[in-house]
Amino acid sequence: MKILFWLLPILILSGKVLHAQNINIDSLQRDVDRYTKEDTVRVNKLLELGKAIPGNQKEKAEAIFLQAEKLAVKIGWKKGEAYALFEISKFYGDHKQFDKGISAGLRVIDLAIVLKDSSLLAFVYTDLGDTYRYMGDKQQGITLANKGLSVARRIKNQKMKLYAYSLLARSYSEMKQWEQSRFYVDSAIKTASAINDHRSRARMISLLGHEQAELKNFDKAKDYYLLYLQTEIEAKNQVGISWGSCLLSRNYASMKQIDSAMFFANQAAEICLQNKMDPDEAYFSFYKAYEAASNYKQALKYRMLYDSCFLKSYNVNAGQNVAEVQGKSEQDKKDLITKLEQDKIQSEARRSRDIQYVIIGVVVLIAMFFYWFSQQKQKAKLKIEQAYTELKSTQSQLIQSEKMASLGELTAGIAHEIQNPLNFVNNFSELNSELIVELKDELTKGNLEEAKAIAGDIDENEQKILHHGKRADAIVKGMLQHSRSSSGKKEPTDINALADEYLRLAYHGLRAKDKSFNAKMETDFDASIGMINIIPQDIGRVILNLITNAFYAVNEMQKFCQAEPVEANRKYEPMVAVSTKKIGDRIEIMVKDNGNGIPERVLDKIFQPFFTTKPTGQGTGLGLSLSYDIVKAHGGELKVETKEGVGTIFTAQLPMISIIP
Repeated sequence: MKILFWLLPILILSGKVLHAQNINIDSLQRDVDRYTKEDTVRVNKLLELGKAIPGNQKEKAEAIFLQAEKLAVKIGWKKGEAYALFEISKFYGDHKQFDKGISAGLRVIDLAIVLKDSSLLAFVYTDLGDTYRYMGDKQQGITLANKGLSVARRIKNQKMKLYAYSLLARSYSEMKQWEQSRFYVDSAIKTASAINDHRSRARMISLLGHEQAELKNFDKAKDYYLLYLQTEIEAKNQVGISWGSCLLSRNYASMKQIDSAMFFANQAAEICLQNKMDPDEAYFSFYKAYEAASNYKQALKYRMLYDSCFLKSYNVNAGQNVAEVQGKSEQDKKDLITKLEQDKIQSEARRSRDIQYVIIGVVVLIAMFFYWFSQQKQKAKLKIEQAYTELKSTQSQLIQSEKMASLGELTAGIAHEIQNPLNFVNNFSELNSELIVELKDELTKGNLEEAKAIAGDIDENEQKILHHGKRADAIVKGMLQHSRSSSGKKEPTDINALADEYLRLAYHGLRAKDKSFNAKMETDFDASIGMINIIPQDIGRVILNLITNAFYAVNEMQKFCQAEPVEANRKYEPMVAVSTKKIGDRIEIMVKDNGNGIPERVLDKIFQPFFTTKPTGQGTGLGLSLSYDIVKAHGGELKVETKEGVGTIFTAQLPMISIIP
């Protein structure tokens, strides 16, 4: 019965809003038809009419905006041309024609700078950022949003600041960077409250719902979504009402409340039908509801409908067209980067072949020396010693190469760990720069109270900069402890912390190389182990090597599944698990993956130096060999269990005598 409370206002408002909109559009159309003089007044009337056209008549709206731009160019009115292009950019961005939207937006930026129109510049920066966010380029969206925010602060325009804060909040929310998302949500809510913009405030509250849903706090998420939906109903915004219904439907699906999920999915679909809007989000809500109900036949049907709508509306050539819009110089840069990458690949291939030739040459030399030994013992002895020295030198170089590869993985992981606090340091530093300019203005005007308030904000931001700077400092110091060269001395070490740290560093190191790489990580550490005496740098290299191999295996397995039918890909989820356990008089470190496994025919060779199952140029064949030797040097044992197509388990066992009481 409670759900019916939402049904009546939605249905009643839908009819009223459509009727009011039609009356307004008819009036504007008559006004445009009567005023035929080609001047600035007609340009403004065309823009007003175009903005009033509903989303289900996009061809008509597009034609009107283009007519306004053409007329502005004809009469030489730069400002009218700029504002017409701005509406065109927004229109194409809203309808997923990203290349056209960005092309128009870039022209608006040039015109706004020439016209010195800061208000338009702030809006177009943020609107372009929203287009980039929508097409998946979140980082470019954040960059443009910050530019828009900087201009808005300079001209003290609260509405533009709210627009930029909202875009930053949405971008970080979609990237699941909740701490930064909450910061900008709070800023947007404060600004929206100050200017009585209740709808913008409600949209930000819906982002808080996304965070709670991600944390599986579905009851709390529901409260946020209901508040958002109520605000959109009061504002009579059909698009917002449909989206709010979709959010509630998916949240109820996650709670396994199927009736409520179906109800709100139906509401979203009805609104789309009445207003001739794309029903893709409603289809996706049905898909999630049927999936939660284990009705996979219906779920597949609506998923296919959603994919069909999305592909139909999405301009798949947008990325290529955007690159063309940005000019030949950008293409030249891409060609140069491609050439450099190809040269790098060829160089690595040559280096790999050179190493193989060196090894083959050494083996041939040894064979020749043994033959000569049978002829002239004394001379052969000297030459064998020389060949042995060369072999040791080559092996040392390869071992150093393996260590440098491990250090590279660590470096990428460290970069990811410190990125978050550095983002805050950069953001608050930029805020302080803006506030200092405002402080000088207020002091010049003699507004001491306002100046004190700004100084307080600067001080608060400085404390935050100091806090996050110390966070980054602590991360770097901790990481350096494990990247130093091994001293060869054993020291008390928390093996659980060491394993957990290298698991994260290995994952982020691989993510830095390949953004598409993802894997589920599981840990199970025995807290009763305590501190043990080991050489942490050496055991760390063992753990890092085993985890990196595990991630490589699951990544190869995922690529294989992606080449198979869709059903096979859905069943496979990459997973790497790391655990520690005290068993009798030994400590056990286990690294498990569900990758493609090791073929039985090569299982007895994997700990041999220079043997690798990886393609040429991707492995030296020394990782497992070095790991085996390090574990042996600690008095332990390195074992492997594997099943082809199922997964692999590496177990490093260390003696109980290493435990510190």
